Amino acid sequence: MVMTLLTRPKKTVGTVVIATDGSGDFNTNGTDDQVEIQAAIDSLPAGGGCVYMKEGTYTITATITITIDNVAIIGCGRCTHITITTDDINLLEVGTNIEGILITNMRFSGVGGFGGVTHSAIYFDTVDNSEIRGVWVDNCTDVSAAGIVLDNSYRNIITSCKVNGNRFNLGIGTSNYNIISNSQFNSATGGSGIRMVVSQYNLIEGNECLSNTTGLAAIYFENSDNNIVIDNILFATSEGNGLYLEGIGNLVTNNIITENGDDGITITGSWNSIIGNYIRTNTRSAILVWTNGEYNTVSNNDCHANEEYGIRIRSGSHHTTITGNHTFQNEYDGILIESDDNIISNNINDTNDVDNTTTYSGIRLISADRNIISNNRCKENDNYEIDISNATCNDNLVEGNICIGTNHVGTINDSGTNTHLAHNITT
Repeated sequence: MVMTLLTRPKKTVGTVVIATDGSGDFNTNGTDDQVEIQAAIDSLPAGGGCVYMKEGTYTITATITITIDNVAIIGCGRCTHITITTDDINLLEVGTNIEGILITNMRFSGVGGFGGVTHSAIYFDTVDNSEIRGVWVDNCTDVSAAGIVLDNSYRNIITSCKVNGNRFNLGIGTSNYNIISNSQFNSATGGSGIRMVVSQYNLIEGNECLSNTTGLAAIYFENSDNNIVIDNILFATSEGNGLYLEGIGNLVTNNIITENGDDGITITGSWNSIIGNYIRTNTRSAILVWTNGEYNTVSNNDCHANEEYGIRIRSGSHHTTITGNHTFQNEYDGILIESDDNIISNNINDTNDVDNTTTYSGIRLISADRNIISNNRCKENDNYEIDISNATCNDNLVEGNICIGTNHVGTINDSGTNTHLAHNITT
């Protein structure tokens, strides 16, 4: 057969343009724009391709889906805006068993108003090795809504995004090895900035979680293990923690956690490391290790001016190592121990019980056995510098501590049973 211009088969194009002004390969008119957007995606070859969306508002009434690998959806910034007019649909859904997706340089807005049950702006369902970069997401405020959701998705990157004003800003469920970095997750209307459930080996780095209201925490982990939380700012969560951590083997380091409506960090779980964080002016304690946790490490944190304790270890959480921390001007004890077999060493505890109630101390033990308290510096804490507070504190070692100052009831109080005191400096 001789091929002519009239008989040549149509070639599938790997890059298409969508526009609101009539200049694209696919053109929308402001009504049911998902039809043209979906047609553009579906026109791509089986191996993937690029959909470029020009500036403009795209109003949709049904979910846009991506069901092939290696698709890029690229806007021209915040002025490329996808919005919906109905509840209970996801704006963009990717999956299942898809990889190589890029979503970048565009804005997604939900309908708001708490009218429906659930919708998300971007929903990854079993999606791997993909990236969401430089997107704006807002106003997904239904009862179970989230700005972005990773569900059973591995090795993805979310970076340089502004995901603000959603019910939950980011939800991660049963998803591992993802990187969440350099993004804003602010002003969640009833949940957390970042919520992670049953997920492992994720990196949460360099993000901002500010002013999330009536939520559980700025960052909330549920049954999630071996994750890293580093260099984030967790600020002003109303009625919630800066970080709530339920899991095993997580590392939390070098975060700024201030002015939250509950504890700065709450830990429930074992083998977690809380290292080098700045935790200030939270409504309750800077760090709370809850019951049923063991072998946690709390070290080199700055716990300053919190409305309850600097560091509190509850009964049932044993074998905690507390070392190198600075507790300063907290309203209650600098360090309160209510459990057994802990090591409290090389901490600096200054001017706690800042309201001068003569109730709280630099380090205090309540019904706590076999603890080692060594090489700490305690100064000007209002009740005692170190207080072994009752007879149900058994077999504790208090050695090599410096307990000084004039604005206190006393230096070391031993009301315990079989306490071993040695080589302490008290003036």
